[in-house]
Amino acid sequence: MNINFDYFLDNPYLNQQPQPGEIWEISKDIYNPIRGTSHSLKTATRYLMIVDKIDEHLYQGIVISESTEFSSDVDLIIPAAITGTSQDLLVETWHLIEVLDCHLICKVGNRLSRQVYDLLLDLYLEEVTNNSMIASLGLRKGNQSKNLSFYQQEKAWGELINRQVQDYLTYQQAVNLTNQIVAATINNEQELNNLNSTVTLLSQWLEDNLTLGWQKLTDLVNTQEYQLSYALRSEIETTAIQNLKTLTFGKEIIAIIMTIQPENHKLAINLEIIPQVNQRYLPENLQVNILDSDGEMLKSLQTRKTDNCLKLPKMKLAKNNEFILEVILGETKISEKFSYD
Repeated sequence: MNINFDYFLDNPYLNQQPQPGEIWEISKDIYNPIRGTSHSLKTATRYLMIVDKIDEHLYQGIVISESTEFSSDVDLIIPAAITGTSQDLLVETWHLIEVLDCHLICKVGNRLSRQVYDLLLDLYLEEVTNNSMIASLGLRKGNQSKNLSFYQQEKAWGELINRQVQDYLTYQQAVNLTNQIVAATINNEQELNNLNSTVTLLSQWLEDNLTLGWQKLTDLVNTQEYQLSYALRSEIETTAIQNLKTLTFGKEIIAIIMTIQPENHKLAINLEIIPQVNQRYLPENLQVNILDSDGEMLKSLQTRKTDNCLKLPKMKLAKNNEFILEVILGETKISEKFSYD
């Protein structure tokens, strides 16, 4: 779809915002900015009495025509003395439409008074039956029955205008939906980034205070669902602190077992990655990285098709130092920073 944004967003004829009660000439070239098509009509000039602004590019109004010879008891004649135009105009009080701003050329004549504006709306809503009120404002009704040919012509023209409007509304709905999806994606990425930027203070583990998402391995090994899995893959250290955290990558679930133990003023750290309970192997091509606090790669391992456990080399972390654990599967990356303060 090739959209002419320049024409659509910057109507060259529209140098001011239409206001309720103003009369604006409607272009005979009915341009569709969404499709890039145009219909040139050889018909009488039509105008729009502005009723309301629907959105940035869409206005609602009552159709006005120069074809006063077709006036009927459902229309209203406004004298040129009131509108300030060169001739009397025919107000199609039954014909309320929505028009894109690119179809409006320019303001003509005078802005209608509030009394006339309200009367035309009341006539559209069929709330006025008192002809004396109409006459008191200098207006007049036609005295013949509705001309069917003229009525059908105006309805067909209004439907053509409406098709352009519907294309615009469909486009706007698509834009709004896209914006909602983008906003939701950004929000999800921000939430994931916030999650991934979590700093786990290992000194708190030494005080038996676990951070969110981590569990004591000793609390889990005696449960029925974990016993077989851990019994096969990990030895319980009675003198060390061992905690576990599960990570989810779509349908794949893995667990990290981290063992820490003070050793000569440093913290000895062992990391082990195991598959979810009742799964024999880790996902293939699971990548595990260890980075320093500046993001420089220190160690990287990747699983093969039949790996049922991934053990990283023992690390020693000095006081006031940090490292980052990064686990990647496909396009999903989960990282967590660990600090020993």
